[in-house]
Amino acid sequence: NVFDNLKNLYIKKSFPKVLMLTGEKGIGKFTLCFHLINYFLSDGTEYTYNVEKRSINKKNTVFNQLVSGTSPNYTYISNENNSKANIELIREIKKSFINSTLNDKPRFILFDDVEHLNLNTANSLLKLIEEPSDTNYFILINNKRNFLIETIKSRAIETKIFLTINDKKSIFN
Repeated sequence: NVFDNLKNLYIKKSFPKVLMLTGEKGIGKFTLCFHLINYFLSDGTEYTYNVEKRSINKKNTVFNQLVSGTSPNYTYISNENNSKANIELIREIKKSFINSTLNDKPRFILFDDVEHLNLNTANSLLKLIEEPSDTNYFILINNKRNFLIETIKSRAIETKIFLTINDKKSIFN
């Protein structure tokens, strides 16, 4: 349902500029984002995303760019153990926003483990997400393992992701 709801918001041009997916680590928030972004960016290309089967076609150029980290429309930042996200990286992202994309498609910036940002980096990210352009979308993944500063939460549309008892039974049995 979450995939369909977010897909429909995108189709209606109502997708939030800053979306936060919140839930326990390991329940599929990143996978959901990866599928959504592949769906959004592969529209109009050969071997598009299969919505009925919820599957990515591995022959799709967009998929291969996403996996290899060469997509001009996608930036992934993992912040587990505070290893990658820092103020300099936020500044680099801001500089890249000056340039439009070559293919006139939107740009997605996916921040994983956003709850691990240090205060200075979080404030730098906050400045960036307060002024999103028409073509830039931020997706923040909050794994609820640390406190997240309220100002970032207040700038995002939050969707809580969880597994039902039946979901857990089918996965773990």
